[in-house]
Amino acid sequence: PSTTPPSTTPPSTTPPSTTPPSTQPGGTSTLSSAYRGLTYMGAEIPRAGLYNSILKTQERYGSRSSFRGLVFVRGKVSWFGGASDTGVTRTETGTITGERLRSLNVPARPSSNDLRTRPGDFYYVAMRWDYRPMGRTFWRRARLVVASPSTGKMVVVRPVDWGPHTRTRRILDLSPQALRDLGIQTDAEALVAFVDPSTPLGVLR
Repeated sequence: PSTTPPSTTPPSTTPPSTTPPSTQPGGTSTLSSAYRGLTYMGAEIPRAGLYNSILKTQERYGSRSSFRGLVFVRGKVSWFGGASDTGVTRTETGTITGERLRSLNVPARPSSNDLRTRPGDFYYVAMRWDYRPMGRTFWRRARLVVASPSTGKMVVVRPVDWGPHTRTRRILDLSPQALRDLGIQTDAEALVAFVDPSTPLGVLR
């Protein structure tokens, strides 16, 4: 795809939260309260050196990195989904959720009301998940925080698909809206970690 979105601490062993994380005005969770690390409920954020049962080998990309005193996986990013994504067919669906990928992030320039009422359509991610031992159901419910080390901006996203291909040397693909909110473009570096599943999707301040 193009390089710009279309215009149109050690791994955490914290147990699952039983109450929603604290929020700031507007319902946005704080990073410190929502953060769950690189390991959560037995699942791992894909990163170099971890065996991946889908790849049937070790993951080659994604290094550990510190951001705001917390540990993330760092690597290159691109975008996918939406009507302008010609890299997928009109009927192609995400392997995690089964949603049609070109039906996501529509419209390409959403209103504030779109983002508020349909955040799942605009904040999503693909990584090379290892479905074992938790299965795809875990990933459907998971939430991740993605941050830009260059801009300092952060978004919370949900898994919808598996990828990108290892030949890209990237570790994740994001929705065009998420990439735009981070203020970055294709092949910029991003940081990713688990947050509590109750964390609202969208911009994290």
